Amino acid sequence: MGATKDLVDLTAQLADRVNGGEFSAEFEDVQRKVAGLVAENSMLQENRLELLTRNAELEKKIASLEVRVGELEQECASLRNPRLATEPRLASDPLNEDEQKILFLFVDPATELAWNYVARKLDKGLAWVDLFADSLQKKGYLVVGRKDAGYVRFALTSKGKEYLEAKGFFK
Repeated sequence: MGATKDLVDLTAQLADRVNGGEFSAEFEDVQRKVAGLVAENSMLQENRLELLTRNAELEKKIASLEVRVGELEQECASLRNPRLATEPRLASDPLNEDEQKILFLFVDPATELAWNYVARKLDKGLAWVDLFADSLQKKGYLVVGRKDAGYVRFALTSKGKEYLEAKGFFK
């Protein structure tokens, strides 16, 4: 915007300096075009502000839709996996539903699971698995095992085994 104002001022100075008026028509044409550019720039700034406002509104809408999608994914997962549907979460349960979903994938205490397997099995992204596996690790239910061909594997700790045994697994 400052450059456009400088251009307008310079054009006005040049128009004042013209002797005999032989170039005044050309300078007036330049001044009209510069004024048109200023008006167009102003309009573009207004459009930019409208787009920024609209973008913020859409981001809010996307965030609320992502929350709803997450809720629907949880409902679908519990419908697809009857074990999850029949395992109600008790108020005193130390794990949330997503953490339970990961633990319920262990079919025996000696199993090691790759993160990509868990993501595929639960139809989630690796970031989701990483988040909840990290939470389970901090709570002492999982331990990160070995890296095998670039895939991180994790295993149950004794606390994780006890938790699943109390839920009726591994009998």
